Formats: sequence, C-alpha cells, structure tokens
Amino acid sequence: MKRLIFTAVVLCSGCITAGDFSANSLMTDIEFALPGSRVGRLGPGAVQADWRDEDRRWLHVVAIETQRSGIVLKAALANDRFRGRMETLDSLSGRKGALAAISVGYPDKRGLVTGGLTVLDRAVQLAPNPPKRPSIVIGRDYAFAIGNFHPDLNPDIDYDEALTGLWSVGSGHPVAPVGERPWTMICRASKRDAMLWIFAPDGGPAESVASKLKCGDAFIGSVGELAGMVVKGKNVATERGLRRSVGQVGSALLLLQSKS
Repeated sequence: MKRLIFTAVVLCSGCITAGDFSANSLMTDIEFALPGSRVGRLGPGAVQADWRDEDRRWLHVVAIETQRSGIVLKAALANDRFRGRMETLDSLSGRKGALAAISVGYPDKRGLVTGGLTVLDRAVQLAPNPPKRPSIVIGRDYAFAIGNFHPDLNPDIDYDEALTGLWSVGSGHPVAPVGERPWTMICRASKRDAMLWIFAPDGGPAESVASKLKCGDAFIGSVGELAGMVVKGKNVATERGLRRSVGQVGSALLLLQSKS
C-alpha cells in the first residue's frame, strides 16, 4: 500500500521540556486566538486549552503536532465492534489507555456504530462509495488529511487510520447550523500544520471558532449526545462544572503516547 502523501512539518524528536519550541509555539498560537484561555502542556507535542467566549460558552481544544516524536493517533470503535451497543467515550478511552479522545462518527440506518469511511490499524473496515461525508485519514508517520476519500478513488493514500464525520465547516450543508447542541470539530491549524480537536459542550457557531483558530480544512465530527472529549480519563465538560454527560459514542479518535 502506498504511503500517505501530504506536506508535513517535521520537528526534532524527544520529550517535551520547558523550552520545547513545538509546544511553546502551539500554546502561543492558541493564547493569541483565544485570549484569556487556560493553556498547558498535555504530552509530547500536545497542548490543551480551555476558553469561555463572550456568551460564556465553553470551548475545549487539544492541539497536536502530529509529526512529533511520541505522538500516536488511533481510530477506535465502541466495544471494538461495528455492530452492537454504543460505549461511553471515557470507557473507550480508558480501555485503550488514551491520553485524550474525541468523538467522531455517527450511527447509520443499518445499525453500524460508524457510518462512513473507517480504517483501523491499516485494515479498511467500511468504505461507502461514493464518499458523501468528510473523513480524516492518518498515515503511518501521522501525516493527515481532511476531505472526501475512498480507497478506490484515492489509491495513492496510505489508509492507516480513518474516521468519517458529519459535514465540512463552511460547506453550506443544510443541517450545518448546530445551535446550542454540543459538537466536536477536527481541523488543520494551517500555520503549523497541527491537528486541532475542538469540543463545544455549549454549542454555538462552528464557523466562527474555525475562523478564530485559523483552521484550514475542518469538519464537524459529532453533534448532540454523541459529542464529547476526554482528557486524561476525565470528561472535560464535567471538569469545568457543566452537567454534560460524556456521550455514548460509536467511534472516536484517540491520542496515545508511545513508550519509546
């Protein structure tokens, strides 16, 4: 299978230290985009931020330098099965030993727990054709792309991990307005080619958030009761005092740390 071909920023290897240029740069970018946010290091090449807008709606962000040594990104299914019960995001994250997790995907009408392109550990589990919804595709070197993909239509892409969301931000999709429902978003921070995970437990306009964070490609991963983010085993919405459940999910993207 051919390698994933995308432009990526390659940074020096090693664990995060107080002087880590990668982490410091991500933190600076987020603090500039979200003034007054609480930002801190999460792990090698990853930072976390919490912010409240002028309407007192919370926003939670995990920023990941995907080319950083120590970063591992994996797709995962509820209960490790396509068919069957949904699973809470904190349970899924805990089973996999994830540093952080974000819900991506939706149940389809056939009872599958994820409704679009799904690849786990280089094995294509589901690939509807034609692709109707945006996906995130991740390669062995953790370079990534966001768009409409299918192995038959894009044979030059290395499908190591992939999950499908709902709609592209700014696409004019008829159901794109999310209102006050919680939602998750995944996007590319164009300035540093980093991946951003965004969780809005109070809802609000996704387009303005993408604009603030200077997202390039962006898509809504999940909405409503499926939407959630877990960091270090804890529901970030509950941690900030909101009475939001963590969400029953069908699939999620996980951030792990390598042992090397």
